Amino acid sequence: MQLLSFLIRPLTDIPYVFFGHSLGSLIAYELARTLQEQAAGAPERLFISACNPPRIVGAEREERSPLHLLNDDTLSNALRQMNGTPHEVLQNDELMKVFLPIIKADFEMIDTYEFREGVALRCPLTVFAGTEDPIVSIEWLPKWAECTSSHLNMHAITGGHFYLKENEELFFQMLNGELDELLTGIEGVASSHGK
Repeated sequence: MQLLSFLIRPLTDIPYVFFGHSLGSLIAYELARTLQEQAAGAPERLFISACNPPRIVGAEREERSPLHLLNDDTLSNALRQMNGTPHEVLQNDELMKVFLPIIKADFEMIDTYEFREGVALRCPLTVFAGTEDPIVSIEWLPKWAECTSSHLNMHAITGGHFYLKENEELFFQMLNGELDELLTGIEGVASSHGK
């Protein structure tokens, strides 16, 4: 995170948001925490998608086999069930030889993630999740509130782990609504400072 925060820090003097899906959500969350700890500009909002709260990631891991340790066939079947990898890739042995190590590395990051205590983020969080996600539990999503001293918005969308692909129009409608609300707030603050 230190290198990533170093690279992003010069860009944090203007309003920005982070969006992450699955592992990307944990990365976005940890990056936002690191930037806040370094007194760099924190994001205006953190958008989380298809990710259990950080405290839960380790706990839910105990209930399943580490995905990065699955053999290639079992992992390929798991990827089919998640419905996020194109069938053309899953059916192509040469492509799978290229992508499976990358996918396993991603899963290893999730499988070995350790939550560290710290100050809650000051920015609001918006969490999106699929109602039939086999990895993320809708019941656990309110625990994301522990990660912010601001407010939490939650949206459950019909679909699995890749609900945003399955219900793309609805997802973008909700995301755009959140961004419009955020921009209105930023513009309001900017205009009040200009008086």
